[in-house]
Amino acid sequence: MAITIDWPTQVINVPRDDLLLVQSAPTEIRELDIDAFRLELKSIEASIEGMPFVDTHSHNPPVTVGGVTLARVVEIINGYTVTFEDGQYAVNLAGANSNIGDVTNVNQVSVRSANSAGLTYSKEVEDQSFSDARVWVNSVTGLAGTQFPRGTPGDPVSNIQDAQSIISQRSLPKRLHLRGTFVLDSADTLEDYDIEAGSSNLASIDFGGAVTTNAIISNVALNGIANGEITADSTTSFTNLQEFEGKMLNGGIFGTVTLANTTNRIEFIDCHSHVSGQGTPIIDCQSIANLDLQIRAYTGGIELTNVSATASISIDLLSGHAILDSSVDSSADIVIRGTGHMTNYSSNTPTTTGLSADKNTIDIIRKIMTNRIHTNPTTGVLTIWDDDDTTILYQGNIYEDVNAFTAYRGQGLERRNKLT
Repeated sequence: MAITIDWPTQVINVPRDDLLLVQSAPTEIRELDIDAFRLELKSIEASIEGMPFVDTHSHNPPVTVGGVTLARVVEIINGYTVTFEDGQYAVNLAGANSNIGDVTNVNQVSVRSANSAGLTYSKEVEDQSFSDARVWVNSVTGLAGTQFPRGTPGDPVSNIQDAQSIISQRSLPKRLHLRGTFVLDSADTLEDYDIEAGSSNLASIDFGGAVTTNAIISNVALNGIANGEITADSTTSFTNLQEFEGKMLNGGIFGTVTLANTTNRIEFIDCHSHVSGQGTPIIDCQSIANLDLQIRAYTGGIELTNVSATASISIDLLSGHAILDSSVDSSADIVIRGTGHMTNYSSNTPTTTGLSADKNTIDIIRKIMTNRIHTNPTTGVLTIWDDDDTTILYQGNIYEDVNAFTAYRGQGLERRNKLT
């Protein structure tokens, strides 16, 4: 629907849906932008249908006097009246002084005028309403639209796309404050955006292939397919993110983070596992050639998979457990340092400094010291069994003399049961 004019009766009809929704509960409140209203009226007047009829209104644009800009004035003239679509809601008249409230045909709609002799307009003053120079976006309580004050802290917009329109219209910096859940796709872009939330428990983004080049994102839970270098700060939930490149600072990793094929360094600084118990987050290196990966001051478990022969990786543990999957190439240059331990399922021999003994090594030592042992008096073979008391862990010949000339002949200890 759109504004219409009944020329014989001179009634200007304003549909409910043409008005900006400001509040939906407990009372529905909508807003009429008077400047947009008068522009639509001028368009109707200029149409073939409207040209024979007298003007609907007069317009005095904003005037700057002594450095103060006085607001525009719109007056409905020549006997025209205004009817808002009937219903139980209120309409705020905004953006100009007008006589619309005086010429409104009475029905259930409450019309609120804000005329003032001192009413002024200043884009600069309006822009200051965007706290921290950010457009505020709330997918739960926000409303769609781009008309001021939409996007301010007290009237957040509901979606990122409208927020970006507000930024473009007002030439604001690319800065957003988020609350709620946001799902993007490859048609969206966050390139060069500075995005924050109060907590990653309150806001999340599923990138969905959106352009993320040079985006700086703080306190927002991230997942989905990224498309460009990101700096993620204090992101305490980094869940199953794909094609990640850039830096993660002071954040937690949950699930699998798949790295992007890039020649730039990828960094995880002051990060930690966001997985409780026995689970471990995974960094999938996708066999990227010449990968440069740094994991500094890390706490908790972290597992590397699909590491290429030409990768260079440094892991510095504050207190943690580094796991090398069997898919880690033996030729990769891997250095693991700090306080913690390593489990190595690969054929790679990483350079280690300061670590506790390899977890696998500790487990083998435990089995040798505690599990069942047999010595065969006929063959002179000693057997150590695995934890299940069925699988052979190690076997070897034993001798009665240190020079291994005389095979063991059963003259002594022939069995040791598992120690408990």
